[in-house]
Amino acid sequence: MADDGALKGTLAANVRKWTKALATFNDRYTEAKGRASAHETRLEQLAQMEKRIADLRNTIARTRREMVGLGKPDTQYAQVRASWITAKAERARLVQQECEKLTTRSQGEIRASVRVGAGVDAVLQKFRAAVTGSGLRRERIDAIGELVRTAGDADGKWMEVLGEFESLAGYDPQESGEKNVPVCPVSRSCGLANADLIRIAGKLDEDAWLEISLTRLEDQPLFEYRAREGEYIPFPNASAGQQATALLKALLNQTGPPLIIDQPEEDLDNPVMLQVVAQIWQAKKSRQLILSSHNANLVVNGDAELVVWCDYRTAGDHSGGQIRGAGAIDVPVICSAIKQVMEGGEAAFKLRKDKYGF
Repeated sequence: MADDGALKGTLAANVRKWTKALATFNDRYTEAKGRASAHETRLEQLAQMEKRIADLRNTIARTRREMVGLGKPDTQYAQVRASWITAKAERARLVQQECEKLTTRSQGEIRASVRVGAGVDAVLQKFRAAVTGSGLRRERIDAIGELVRTAGDADGKWMEVLGEFESLAGYDPQESGEKNVPVCPVSRSCGLANADLIRIAGKLDEDAWLEISLTRLEDQPLFEYRAREGEYIPFPNASAGQQATALLKALLNQTGPPLIIDQPEEDLDNPVMLQVVAQIWQAKKSRQLILSSHNANLVVNGDAELVVWCDYRTAGDHSGGQIRGAGAIDVPVICSAIKQVMEGGEAAFKLRKDKYGF
């Protein structure tokens, strides 16, 4: 019995020892398993990073090849823009030539010229869109536009402004510090302070700057009317009669294809109409004139070679018309139609009789 008790005690001790060893093993196994899982996660992450690095290297290599193919974009941009400015200047020169021709043809009653680069609305609209939300006051933007508009060399002044905008597009206040704001003397002359320049820099990126730089300053033709010798007023401020007289002079003092004018007597009084008649005498020597008119002086004293008289198909019915007659002004039926239909017909023939004797 004593031996059985000793054996049971030894067995129980061994079981406890084994149980403790098993628990220790399980703990270590769990810990080792956790470390293995972490290692697996890290290995997966490393594999993903290596793949990402390989992709980036391929992207860098491809980008470098593309950049080589592009050459030097900055240089190309400068060359193309220089060509653009040259073409724009040539266009302005040609427009100015046409303005001078118009002035000559109107015998100085219209003074036409061109203000090169005075049209800044398009570029200001692009600039406003680029800095929307910056808090930059509208009058600051308008001041820049007015400076360019009134400059003797608007294109040159705009290039200065673009240069300053480019420096602001590449400026980062957080990285460079607010004390290192680009100088921008032209912008500052328009009242922009450091805070305004920082606001612009915070919104204006290189893509927006490029779009602004590719927007053209429009050339603005300017038309004036000679109110009296040496004194001109804006053409829209002239009366309708003054405008019509000047435009008729310009039209009749040039050669070209047949000229068709619908009721040129509108807004013209009789003394002016006789001046127009004198111009018609000269103009019809170099081009064909086709006039639609109710004024007898234009027809009779303008020595029309052919008069076409129109009337309604049915008296009182304004729904359809027809050519009632055609011929020279000495044909009796045409003379009768002129006197009956046109304003001042009798007086026009009397004036013609006094002048020519018939």
